Amino acid sequence: MILILTHSNDELVNMVMPLFAGRTEVFRFNLDRWREYSWNISPQGYEIENRAGEVCSESGVKSVWVHDMKFVPERVDMPLGGNAETWNREAVLKTCRAICELAAERGKLVFAAQALREAWSPLRQLRAASAWFAIPQTEVLYRCAPSIPKPVLSKSLCSGWAYSPAINKTARIEPDMVNIDDQWYLQQEVEADEQLCVYCIAGKLLAFRCSLKTSNLYSACSLGEADATAVRELVDHVGLEFALIKLLRKKRKSVFLEWSELPGVLCWKTQVAAKSVLQAIADAVLLKN
Repeated sequence: MILILTHSNDELVNMVMPLFAGRTEVFRFNLDRWREYSWNISPQGYEIENRAGEVCSESGVKSVWVHDMKFVPERVDMPLGGNAETWNREAVLKTCRAICELAAERGKLVFAAQALREAWSPLRQLRAASAWFAIPQTEVLYRCAPSIPKPVLSKSLCSGWAYSPAINKTARIEPDMVNIDDQWYLQQEVEADEQLCVYCIAGKLLAFRCSLKTSNLYSACSLGEADATAVRELVDHVGLEFALIKLLRKKRKSVFLEWSELPGVLCWKTQVAAKSVLQAIADAVLLKN
């Protein structure tokens, strides 16, 4: 049996799950619907039951796949007297982490090298990637004027809820419009013809390109020997087993943007391209099974 820890709107998990049909049993635990389950967890093992009466016991679990453990909606208003839902959510997260740690101890945790650690910040990613790729000039500012030449993009260091939806969006701004009394995450806009997205899945690299001028659909492409070598060395250096690396390319020169350790779904041009990624993920999860 495979135990998947995720949330109910996880599109990538939704697309991968059919590939397990007929090969193994799957038990899915959606954090945002935690009230639909019952569980008993101890140092000796765990048992989880859903509303359908299906039971997941540690003794029958061969692999545990963790992907995007979050709540939907993410935001909970906090009244002055405190909030029981916030407390419950933290307890559920700690419970799921305990399951992950038990799985890792017995060699059952998929993508174990990164599943239990904190994700790298954008600045740390850029510093690491600069050993292999050109990187855009970047600044995080508070009460300091920007020094990045135009054109400049404003980005967000946070993915959670903000008082204004625009805070979380990437947008081009004029440097002289920056209010130094606010916090800013600024990056020089890179001139490029296409964006490359490279899935790194248990040692396998799957590259896709999207023209920034003619289409928003991604098609499979060759990464090229130099970029492939650079990506592999970066992945090995960081210890990434499951990630999506984003590059910008102009005239075959690539600039590193970022990586995500919670890869999502691209707007693929063909189902064949999509299936190659989904199958690689399913195979990596099944390898532990």
